[in-house]
Amino acid sequence: MPRDLTATAAANDATRSTDSDALVASTPGARLHRFRQASIESVMGMNAHGWKVVEFDRSATVLHARELAIRAAGSTVAGLAAFARDPFAASREAFEDIWTGGRTAIYGALNIGNTGVNREYGPYCLVVDAPDALPATLAVFPGNSAERYTDATGALLEALAVAEATSWDHRHHAATVERAPMLATDPSDSDADVLCAPDRFIEVVRTGPCPLSKVTEIRMSRVDRKEGRRLRFRVSSKDPTLTNPLERKVGEVFEVFASWERTMGTTITAY
Repeated sequence: MPRDLTATAAANDATRSTDSDALVASTPGARLHRFRQASIESVMGMNAHGWKVVEFDRSATVLHARELAIRAAGSTVAGLAAFARDPFAASREAFEDIWTGGRTAIYGALNIGNTGVNREYGPYCLVVDAPDALPATLAVFPGNSAERYTDATGALLEALAVAEATSWDHRHHAATVERAPMLATDPSDSDADVLCAPDRFIEVVRTGPCPLSKVTEIRMSRVDRKEGRRLRFRVSSKDPTLTNPLERKVGEVFEVFASWERTMGTTITAY
C-alpha cells in the first residue's frame, strides 16, 4: 500500500535532527554550523527549459513529467510512450509508486541563492513555494531519487527511500547530514554552491496539484536575463527581422515571465 509522503518524512525528523546536532557539535570550527543556519532559508528551486515554462503558463499549473510529455507529443499515447523511453523512467516510477499520489510528483532541489542544478534541466530556476495545506505533500531526499533508490539490478530500495525522507521543516538537518563530509574536506565553496551545484543537489519531491501562483521567483544568469529581455522587446515590437525561431521562443518565454511579474508578483533574480 502506498505511503503518505509527509507522514513518512515526519517520522524521521527526530533522527535527522539528532544526527545533524551531533555532526555540528563534533565538527571543529563554525563552518558546518553556518551552513546549517543558511540552509534553514532554502527554497525549492525547479530548473526548467523555456517550452516547459510556456506549458506551465498555458495550464496555470506546474505540470508533472508525464503531463509535460503528453503535451509535447500531442497525444496521451505518444506522450506516455515517450516518457517510458527515458532511461530513468522505470526507476522513477518505482520510487513514485512508494507514495500516495506519487505519479503527480514534481521535483526540485534545495536552493539558497544560485541558478540551480545542471543546465541540462533548463536555464530557468523556478522557486516554488512550500505547500501551505493539503492535498500537496512534500519531502526532502539526500540526492537524485531516480538513481539513488534502485540497485545495480534495477530493484527498488524502498526501505532506504523511506528511511531517508525528511520533512520540509527539517530540510536544513538533511542538508547538514549530507554535506558534512564535503565541508570537512573542502570548506571553501559558498553555502549556495555546497547545497546546490550542477553535480549535486538535495532533492525536493512535491506531490499533489501545484498551481502556477506558487511560483514566486525565477532565478537565472545575468547573461540569460539580458538576452531574454532584448529578445522579448523584439517580439513585443513585432520586429520583422527576428526570424530565428529559437530566438523568438526565448523572447516569448520572457513575455510569459513579464506576465507573471504583472499578474502574480513573481520576481526575477539574476546571478
